[in-house]
This record gives sequence, C-alpha cells and structure tokens, in this order.
Amino acid sequence: MTLYGSTRKKNSSPALVPATWSKILLFLIITALAASAATQSTSSTTTLSVSPASAAAGSVFTLTATVSSDGNPVSSGLVLFCNTSAAHCIDSGVLGAVWVTRSGIATLRRTFPAGTTNVQAVFQGTSTRTNTDPNTYSSSSSSAQAVTVTSQTTTPTSAVTFPTLGAYAAGVVSADFNNDGYPDLAVTDESGTVQIFLGNGDGTFTAGKSYSLYTGGDTGEPLSIDTADFNGDGNADLVVAGYYILLGKGDGTFTVSTTSTTPTGSIVKVADFNGDGYPDLAIYSGDSAFLIMLGNGDGTFQNGLSSSSIGASENFVVADFNGDGIQDIAVCGGFGLGVQVLLGKGTGTFTPTTAALTSGNPKWVAVGDFNGDGVPDLAVTDPVNQTVTVLTAGYVNGTFTLTPNSQQSTLSSPTLGEPFAAGVTGSGNTDLMVVLKRSASTDPTFWLLPGNGNGTFGSGTTFSITPPDAFSAGGIAFGDFFSNGATSAAVLTGQSPSYVTVLQDTSAGITPVKTLPVITWATPAAIQSPTPLSSTQLNATANVAGTFTYNPPSGTVLSSGQQVLTATFTPTDTVHYSTAEGIVTLTVNPPTGSYTISASPTSQTFTKTINTPPTYALSLSSQNNYTGNISFTTSVSASQSNPNTTVTASVQRVSLTSGGTATTTLTVNVQTRAANHRPQLPWRSGLVSMCGVVLLGAPFAARRKRLLAVLLTGAVLTLAGFLTSCGSGLIIQGGVSNTTTYTITVTPSGTGQVINPSPISVTLTLNN
Repeated sequence: MTLYGSTRKKNSSPALVPATWSKILLFLIITALAASAATQSTSSTTTLSVSPASAAAGSVFTLTATVSSDGNPVSSGLVLFCNTSAAHCIDSGVLGAVWVTRSGIATLRRTFPAGTTNVQAVFQGTSTRTNTDPNTYSSSSSSAQAVTVTSQTTTPTSAVTFPTLGAYAAGVVSADFNNDGYPDLAVTDESGTVQIFLGNGDGTFTAGKSYSLYTGGDTGEPLSIDTADFNGDGNADLVVAGYYILLGKGDGTFTVSTTSTTPTGSIVKVADFNGDGYPDLAIYSGDSAFLIMLGNGDGTFQNGLSSSSIGASENFVVADFNGDGIQDIAVCGGFGLGVQVLLGKGTGTFTPTTAALTSGNPKWVAVGDFNGDGVPDLAVTDPVNQTVTVLTAGYVNGTFTLTPNSQQSTLSSPTLGEPFAAGVTGSGNTDLMVVLKRSASTDPTFWLLPGNGNGTFGSGTTFSITPPDAFSAGGIAFGDFFSNGATSAAVLTGQSPSYVTVLQDTSAGITPVKTLPVITWATPAAIQSPTPLSSTQLNATANVAGTFTYNPPSGTVLSSGQQVLTATFTPTDTVHYSTAEGIVTLTVNPPTGSYTISASPTSQTFTKTINTPPTYALSLSSQNNYTGNISFTTSVSASQSNPNTTVTASVQRVSLTSGGTATTTLTVNVQTRAANHRPQLPWRSGLVSMCGVVLLGAPFAARRKRLLAVLLTGAVLTLAGFLTSCGSGLIIQGGVSNTTTYTITVTPSGTGQVINPSPISVTLTLNN
C-alpha cells in the first residue's frame, strides 16, 4: 500500500502520513495542558491592615483584608478573620467571616476585649471559575496584626429585653447592617415581616425599619433567616425563607430584590456549595428534600438543584465534614434514622452517606468543634428521651463517632428544642445553648451546657428570661452586643407578643441578672384643657407584677400643648427584675368653652331732654372655663321713622379669664336736628299764647305803659325759641308727636375655640 495517490482496495482505510500524526500529537499535548491548567489554582496573596492599632475599651476597630493575584484583585471568596491565640480558626477562634467584594476587599468592623489580640486574615480560596473570572485561586493567609484595647469595659449589670414589634417571632440573625461596628439583629415572625434592630453597642437596640414580605398564597412564610453579602458591595444582605433576598444599603435599610416560591416552613442557610467564592443558598422543606440555589455574585441566583436526604428534620447545618474544602450538609432523620451527612461534590449537588445512628428520636442538630481538634462535630437533641448526643467527626469520609456519654436532661417539664453552639462561657471551649419548649410559666427558657473541650459537657444550668408567660423559646443569635469583646446571646422568646432578651457574657457563663421589665404604654388620646389627668391617660402596664408611679400624678391639670408623662415601674420581684421607666407624650388642646352676657338696665326712657348719653352695663361670665378676648358689634333699629333723631351705639372690647367675670359699657349716642320748616314768630306763637290774655284783658288806653314791657318780654322769649329750634343738641325736637322706641342689639365675638352666646338687646324710648 502506497501513500499519496496510490490505489487501494474497496473499503480499506487510508494510511496516515507523518504530517497527520504530528497534528494529532500537537492536539493531544494542547488538550493535556489545558486540562492541567484547568485543575490548578492561581496563587493568591492576602494582606491585612488594622485601624486603629490601639484604642480604649468599647472602640470599634476596622480590619481590612486585601486579596489579590499578580497585583489584580480577586473578586470572590470568603475571608476568615482568626484569633491566632486559638488552637484552630473555628467557632470562638473566628472573629468574623466576610465575603470578598468585587474589588478584592473584605472588611470587618468590631470591638475587642481588653489587652492585645493578634489577628490573621485567611482567604479560603476558590475551586470553580466564575462568569467574570476564568481563574480559580488557592488559599492564602496574611501576617498577624495586633489589636490592643487599653482599658477594661464595665460588666453590664442586667440583661436587656425589648419587644420584637411582631407576633410569633421565629428567626433571628446577627450582623452589622449599618457598618458602625456594632452587631445588629434581624427578626422574622409569622406575620410575614422582617424587623431590623440596630445595636447601640451597650446591649440595647434601636428599632429600625420593618419589611412586610409575606401576604399569603404559594410563597412560604418567612420564618428562617440568614445573612451574607450576595452582591459583593461590602454590605450585609439577608435571605429569608420563602424565599426573599433583601440587599443591604449599608445604613441598616434594605431593598427587597429577589423573590421566589419555596415550600411553607422552609429553612434556609448560606454557604458556597460550588466553590466559586459566591454565597449560595440551601433551602430545606423539612421533608428530606434540599433545593440548592447557586449565587451569581450580583444578588441573583440560578435555578435550584435538588438533593434528597433521609427522613425529616426540624433543621440542618452546613460545614466541611471531610476536609476537602467543599461544604457539606448534616440533617437529622427522625425516629430510628439517626443523622445523615450529605457530602458536597463542589457542583451544588451531594452524595448521601450512611446515617450515623443515635438513640431515640433526633430532631435538631448543631455544629461545632466540641473536642477541640479543629474538625466540626455534631450535637443532636432528642426531645423524646431528653438527651443531647455528641458525634465527633474525622477527616476521612465524613463519618462520625458516637461519644460514650450523652448529656441527659434532668428537666421534668420542658422539652428540649434546637441546640446552638458558641463559646459563651469564656473558657475557650465550644458550649451549647438549647432552647426549651415550656409547659408552664415557671419553666426555664433555655439550657446552657458548658463545653469541656473533649466532646463532653459540664453540668447544665437552666435559665428563665422574660416574658414569663411565653411557652416557647425561639432562635438564638450571637455577637459582641455589649462591646466588651466577648460573645453574648440574643434569645428570641415569646409568642404574641414576642421579645428579644440580650444576655451578658461573663467568665462564669451567661447570667441574666435583673431583667429589665417590658413597659407597654400606648400614647393616650388628646385631652381638652382643663381636664385633669386620670387613669385613662395613666394606664401603663408591665409584663411582671409591680407598681407604677406617675409624673405628673393623677388629678393634675396640664397647660395646653405637648406634655411629657413618665411612669416609673417598681417590680414586686426586685431580685430578678430591675426598675423600669416608660415615657409618652400627651396632647393637651386649648379649652373649648362659652360665656354668658347680660345687660343692666334692659331699657331706658327719656322725655324731651337727654342731658348725658344713655349707658348700659354689660356683664360677661365665663362658662366651661372659657378664656379669651371678646369684641362686639352693634346695630340699632327704630319702632317708627324719625328723620330728626339719629341713635348710634358702641361697646369696648373685654377679656375673660377662666372661671371669671368681666364688665363693659354699652354707650348710646342720640343726635337730633331741626325740622324742615321756618320757626314761628313770637307774635304768632309765644307772644299770642303767653301774653294775649294780658293784652286783651286790659283797656288799651289805661295800660299804655305796660304794653311796651310786654312786647319786650315776648320778643326775648321768641328769640330764645328761635335759637333753640335752629340749633342741634340733646333736646328732643318737636314736630313728631309719637313715641319712638329704639332697639340696640349687641353681638359678641370671642377668639379661639368658642361657642358664642346669642346676641342680647336693650331698648331706648324717646318721647317727643
């Protein structure tokens, strides 16, 4: 057989020339190199800076980790800030876990205990490429940096209890939502809301904004909650079962970004299940099915991948149980099924392992390093047998070894609920706090088991916290709520209403001493001055027995305006509860009243001459505690027309004080003018009428001498009458013979909120 142009048999294969073999060999080499490059991670570098390096107790320190590769930022992954004095960077050895931003920065703000703490930033690396980065990155660690607190904090003297503002609260998570270095809280409840509480750094919280998520329908109630930075902007975000994504703005507020339907009552947790450095979601419906939502790093998620486990559980936990750098899941199976581990494949899918058997009916599981070897273990609670069982893990295949001694509860009434692992006793070991399902108000709220560091626990101690009538404790969140560098607990309690109690941390363990009573005092409805204070306004209540003292006290008459009322509560049980105070603002409106008005005299009569203007005394009396200024308008009407007389009236303004009286004067002015005809001469009127008899009654010849005297007298009288008729004044002018009655109406007008009385009238009669 020849090559290149030779003939060949039918159906025979062509021979490969040397050039073809070279191409195949080159292809195989390139393919092998590409496969090798795909399986090798690019190296990374992590640096750490601390600001300030030294400060007083309670100060917030900023720890900034920068992750890069060849001078370029690594835009995904998780950084653990570790206390180098701890044997392992797990549980209490982790000061904070922060997702890397798109600029390669991970920032932790927090307080520290007195003394010097050496901190190291450890980048966890990635094993899967992202949509924006073709590389995967190996893990790296920074050098240790010292954080020094120069003074000692004051140990709090009491726990802090406050209402959640909702009913049947179910989930709580802690993170720094407003980037001030103090841990905050987010609480979910069965009404479908998420309530934010911003930490003040002293164990107290300020209620922030609430978000109403659930309105019914197919979407599940938002009961379970977790936190991470889903969009790489450096702000803490929230995921709520249902599911809902709330993207943090860095100021304690959120934007509801993504919603999707999941089964009612789902549980959600955050972890990187496919190794790309972006936080993913594991959503568990409680019926053995897991839904994995892979994060895209921008706050959105890909359609879920399904995995199954045995039985049904009340919760699940996430950790790397076999040491391969990939997150796994552990879940209880229920009666007779033990605990099963689902080993992550790094793709968002899992391989189920054989269940580790435990006695009884395991319902809840917690994860923590209980034996101090740096490997996560499991603690399982059994509500039927009242036991806590520890399973220690080994880095082989995710299997667990049952510890020989289980913690047996000696509680008679409460039933064990969900366990939570944290270092709360100050021993450096991982402890357990187990919430209790109470059957009576006298039962404790939770059970504290101090870890011995070898997989066993010391003698458990029970604690009761307010409210005493809450029969079910809820979730627990941990953080340095008192800014003393120690881990404290925020315990969710109550049903309706629900409460959060923040418990101080001491070297002897969590001690809820002298709990602050919860005061409920609704803002009272506004009152009208001068209504005295009464039990209608002074009606504060407390969640425990005790007495209230009010300031101002009952019976006080307050001035108009916004008035502050305080209520000091003294509990009957002063051993477990401290004094509390409530404050409300009461609106006191100005008085609304009326007044009466009367006149004296009510009528006057004048004939011919008015020497002085007529006056009437007006008396005003305050009714219903009216106070204010009163003005008047007047009007005059006559019983008949009299063109020669004008009557006007006026009243001066007056002021009334509450409960008092006042007087003023109504003054009537009367003005007359002459009639429209010439006055009569004396001899036609005065002389004739007055002297006619004299003149006619005496013989003309005999009385010549008297005639001149009579004429002179008549002339004088006539002149006086003429002058009078031509002038103007207070003399009633003739020409109208009928009597005229004038009605003077006085109309008062008060200022403020007033019910004015009816006008009053007086009369003036002029006889012409």
